[in-house]
Amino acid sequence: MSSSSTRAPRRIWISTPRSSSQKQAELPPNIKLAIDPNYKMTSLYGLRWDAAHETAYPSTFVLDVQGKILFEKISHSHGDRTTAADVLAQLATK
Repeated sequence: MSSSSTRAPRRIWISTPRSSSQKQAELPPNIKLAIDPNYKMTSLYGLRWDAAHETAYPSTFVLDVQGKILFEKISHSHGDRTTAADVLAQLATK
């Protein structure tokens, strides 16, 4: 088994500046916080939820170590978020 298949996955959490320092301190070391204060990345990927009290559509992406997308779900409402069970079930078919 290669070392790339056994190392811990790296995760990125996109956040707004007001919560970044506190949130990074709460996250495990393999999760890195990225800041998108002007919503450039959010807008570039079509994830900007431009409505009152919203910032971005709830979204979940799982990538492998080469950057290939293994799972993608962009929700256009809070009630349509994916669950861990749904992600794991989809990954099991890959």
